[in-house]
Amino acid sequence: MVEIIRGIGVNDLYYHGMRMLRTHGEREETRNGPAMVMPVPVTSVYEFPKQRVLFDVGRAANPFFHLFESLWMLAGRDDVAALNFYITDFGTRFAEKNGGVHGAYGYRWRKALGFDQLEIIVAKLRKNSQDRQCVLQMWDATEVRDVDSAGSIQLGCDDLRGDWRDRPCNTHVYFRVRTEVEIVGISAAHGTGGAHQEDFRYLDMTVLCRSNDIVYGAYGANAVHFSILQEYVAGRIGARVGRMYQISNNYHAYLDVLDRVGRPALVTYDSLKIHSTPMGTKWDEWDEDLGKFMSWQSRMLNGEAKPANYTNSWFVMTAEPMFYAHWLWKQAMKNEARNCAQLIEAEDWRHAALRWFDMRTQARSR
Repeated sequence: MVEIIRGIGVNDLYYHGMRMLRTHGEREETRNGPAMVMPVPVTSVYEFPKQRVLFDVGRAANPFFHLFESLWMLAGRDDVAALNFYITDFGTRFAEKNGGVHGAYGYRWRKALGFDQLEIIVAKLRKNSQDRQCVLQMWDATEVRDVDSAGSIQLGCDDLRGDWRDRPCNTHVYFRVRTEVEIVGISAAHGTGGAHQEDFRYLDMTVLCRSNDIVYGAYGANAVHFSILQEYVAGRIGARVGRMYQISNNYHAYLDVLDRVGRPALVTYDSLKIHSTPMGTKWDEWDEDLGKFMSWQSRMLNGEAKPANYTNSWFVMTAEPMFYAHWLWKQAMKNEARNCAQLIEAEDWRHAALRWFDMRTQARSR
């Protein structure tokens, strides 16, 4: 038996998933403390994965960290220093002695196996959209056999036997392209005149997870990480973003966290009348733009915030003001941070950024 819950986006799934877990979950003692755990695997179906930003006030998700970590992943990085700027104790909890995050998804996507898995998958799907062998691997039980002189290239990650602070919770991703026939050309002014059928390709994606904390993992960071991965691959192969399936073998939340976040209210993109914004238009140049952004972000941390020159406007219209606003906030320039956040083009990230500022202001005033 498997439980299946469906939602438009992450907010619906968080709301219904929390209700289901509180009603049907069973208490278990874990190495991290007591938790409520579903007795069977759970599949979460996202109809519109690009509705990825969680708005629940009790959860108070950090949008800056979620977005930056997703970009850090697509850049293939495993260094923890950049993440510490957003979550100050991230490295203390998850980094190894060399300053790397052993389970870093993006490093495994793009470097750990000695080649770029994403480039291979994009090439295979461009050649044959019905290819069923496009498996993205994150879990690697192969024993570490060798490292380079810098100690950064591993042949095998030794996930099963090794002693690591962090290892992948999400283990594999599957991609599938489907075609839907749609009627286009219908308008209120002209009725069905000129209407015709067109075939549209959608990229569906299935994420397999061995252990899913639904508050901080499934409907927090993972909803952002993997929907951005899906949008990236879809853009690279010229498809639309389809459904995302998140299969959680162990679906749980810790009791102290449940007490802290409370019972969520259902606040959605539709109720807020906001929309997501595409991250790219010229996807063959997107990786180059990402590299420019990562360099800009490093300079920003040193107060050098001169904008970069991008092909895809999302980086300058959403990513740069998003992270510059957060930098201003960290410098105690609160009004400037809010003014900068108002410039974020993407409505969902703008709303989340401003709400995050509001919540921290309210917390300090109590």
